[in-house]
Amino acid sequence: MLAGLVAEAGDLDAIVSGFAEAGWATVTPAPAWTIAHHIAHLAWTDDIALLVATDHASFRAEVGSLVGHLGDAVDRLARERAEQPPTSPLVGWREGRAALADALTSIPDGTRLPWFGCSPAATSTSVVSTARPPVLIVGRTEDAVQPRPAEVLLTRPR
Repeated sequence: MLAGLVAEAGDLDAIVSGFAEAGWATVTPAPAWTIAHHIAHLAWTDDIALLVATDHASFRAEVGSLVGHLGDAVDRLARERAEQPPTSPLVGWREGRAALADALTSIPDGTRLPWFGCSPAATSTSVVSTARPPVLIVGRTEDAVQPRPAEVLLTRPR
């Protein structure tokens, strides 16, 4: 799955890297988000995932700072990064995803990692894999609206 994530990100990078400045301002179906917002959001989530892979205490502190206003924070962080010159979020995303891929390759299969979501004692599962490291979050869907550390299981195909 990690190879798929790297390939998918490379495909998207190939598309957006050729954009002129006006292309970065293209409105998307996400309300008030442009292409720049989406790339900025990917860069931020890669930064957060890198913390998960390398510094659990910092990740938990970040989660704690977002409790109760995750949606607003996601929009604000995407907007702040999207307002930079277009190449800045793209360079940040490239650097972050490369560091994340390197960090994830060093984590043994089956390792439990913290992530946003619900408590690990919840009863059902959901898979989060859209442009993110493939992880299994144990919990109820309705609990995922508030960020709380949850245990996730990183798995790679054999």
